[in-house]
Amino acid sequence: MQTYRVPEELAPPKFGDFRDAAGRYDFKAHEVAEAEYTGRVSEWAKKCGAHALDGEIVRTPQGDGYAEYVVAKINGKVSLIHLETGDAWRDDRFERLATVAELKRMVAQRQRMEALFASRSAVTAA
Repeated sequence: MQTYRVPEELAPPKFGDFRDAAGRYDFKAHEVAEAEYTGRVSEWAKKCGAHALDGEIVRTPQGDGYAEYVVAKINGKVSLIHLETGDAWRDDRFERLATVAELKRMVAQRQRMEALFASRSAVTAA
């Protein structure tokens, strides 16, 4: 499956941009900025194509985190857009071997997990 970088106008937040005046790193602000970045890329992907998976986020475990992608139909083919979040892990094997059926399964699994833990995230956000 073809994998693309995020368009320059949707660049990810820079790690060093979140230090306060005392030089301490503000992890919460960085998390918020990454969530906004992911949302912008997802919305951009939804506008680009007309595939049911456009804008959906898929993740694969990598190292101490995960590789994260947005699904988008680009040039008539379902493709992946690599999100440079966290350590910007990539999963070369997944990028080469992913199928539309696998992406659908991963999206459905993520949505079920989000629904299962929706009440929990509402409690922790408060």
